[in-house]
Amino acid sequence: MRGPFAVVALTCLALGCRKSAPPSDGTPTPASATVIPSNASATSATPGSLGALLSASRVPRPPGDLAKVKLGGTEEEAKKAAPEVMSALGYHPGGLRDVTAWVHVDDSSKRVVSIRLVILSSITDVLAFVRGAWGDAQIAADPVLQRSEYFWFDPAGGIRARVDPGIADDTSLVFEAYLPTEKLLGISGVPVVSPAQFGFETRPLLGSSLDELKATFGSAVVEESAAEAEATQEKIGVVVGDPKLKEKLGPAQASVHLELPPTEYEATFTWVNVDFDSAGKVKSFDFPLSYEDYPAFQAISLALLKKKLGEPKTEKDLLDREVLVFGVASAPGKGPKITVADDDIVHAWRVRVTRDWLR
Repeated sequence: MRGPFAVVALTCLALGCRKSAPPSDGTPTPASATVIPSNASATSATPGSLGALLSASRVPRPPGDLAKVKLGGTEEEAKKAAPEVMSALGYHPGGLRDVTAWVHVDDSSKRVVSIRLVILSSITDVLAFVRGAWGDAQIAADPVLQRSEYFWFDPAGGIRARVDPGIADDTSLVFEAYLPTEKLLGISGVPVVSPAQFGFETRPLLGSSLDELKATFGSAVVEESAAEAEATQEKIGVVVGDPKLKEKLGPAQASVHLELPPTEYEATFTWVNVDFDSAGKVKSFDFPLSYEDYPAFQAISLALLKKKLGEPKTEKDLLDREVLVFGVASAPGKGPKITVADDDIVHAWRVRVTRDWLR
């Protein structure tokens, strides 16, 4: 599964995608969502009372006992750490009757994708007390649902909070794990072996075997057969309302990719495609830096790439499209070749790393 399909899949389909959220968005609760328990002593919520609950942390954090649930952790870990949260229906953090919490657990990985608070209050009121707790939001635009979204970030903790409007008088406050772009690239927060090694490469991908990737990245490694990829294409076509999407994307192929946490404004996860040579070693990989929801991130993420890799050279690809060429000294024999192309169809920078300078 290559090219635009990987990015479309990344933004539109994966479990945990905000387009398949609990009922604040007007859709049925997914089977992979764990609904959490009811407090008998709940009281009515007001902006001030929920604001006080959120203000207990100076940075975005799930309030009260919800903080015991580790975003990205396993369902079993969550049940042990917060049995009172994971055991029944309708949990109200801080005893607030008009705030109901949901924990979304991915069906396949059994890991916690998000924690959603459904608040029976207008988005204006919710934004007021969330801003009172954590300051001003970064405002992005959801191009599918055509609405504004409001983000707060805790880079050190790897947690982001997002406010979504509901379908009536309710508003959602969603907590998710995310991977800051600076950490993804290896600019800050992680040790790197070489200037060309990215931050998520706890083991360098180039030259690794599939077994070595599995040993290093565990459940983040996803194998997909050609038949599975074709079925996924069909599902995405339904989600995005394009019955000809499968035809546009071309024949589905078997693939291996990594599913990392999303970057700042990505919907679900960061999808790292991996290609192997005939000896079963990684010969190249690529990943997107999406700016679809937040156009200003196009310039921000390019500046971060230059901070990481230095100034690029410019060349043309086989289709006569301009690409930026990075790499140690940007020359053959001095390290991997790193190219960055602007995909204006899916609105993302496509970062590609290859050991072969002839490609």
